[in-house]
Amino acid sequence: MAAGYSAEDSEESEDDDDDIRPLSKSLYSGSPLVAGGVLLLPRAQHAAVALLDEAYADLTSGQRLMSLAEDDEKTFAQEGVPMAAATYGEMLPEGVLDMLWQVGCKPGERFYDLGSGAGKAVLLAWIAGLRATGLELARSRWEASEAARQRLLQLENAEDLPSGSESLSQRLPGGAEFVCGNALDFDFTDEDVVFLSSVVFSECMVARLAENAR
Repeated sequence: MAAGYSAEDSEESEDDDDDIRPLSKSLYSGSPLVAGGVLLLPRAQHAAVALLDEAYADLTSGQRLMSLAEDDEKTFAQEGVPMAAATYGEMLPEGVLDMLWQVGCKPGERFYDLGSGAGKAVLLAWIAGLRATGLELARSRWEASEAARQRLLQLENAEDLPSGSESLSQRLPGGAEFVCGNALDFDFTDEDVVFLSSVVFSECMVARLAENAR
């Protein structure tokens, strides 16, 4: 059970959230780049983070994701992907939520994360009501993301959701998926929003991804 509110819907429920602090003072501050994006009220923000925490409860604080397994290193070499592109990092939940709002993401739209790692941004986008797909070349990281997705489904099916989850509306059935493969070879032209942390990507990789997006 989860999705989000658009900015237009938020005023109706603000009274219920008066005593709850948002995840960050900077979340949803200023003017978005595109108006009308999904916006979670404070109670829903905390419920979304609690869902993520439950989904990743069995994952050891990212430590085993920082370095690649030997088989993953071979895959990167075979695919011609520089090892620098395997550098691991995660955005904080409030950063992901703010990003979705800033770019005007609306419930039901298609979100892609290229190089999704353990998949937290993808699952949070799904919780916010988007159809979200993560692509990850490292199988060990893909396995972690798929395990978290399955855990989230188990929680929902067992109706064993964290307190506050009632503040979230219904997730899209089948709205989250993880693909183990090379984003350079993947067709994501049905996207509404594509996210990638390209700081350590080569110029050639960024150019190829930009060409694929066209």
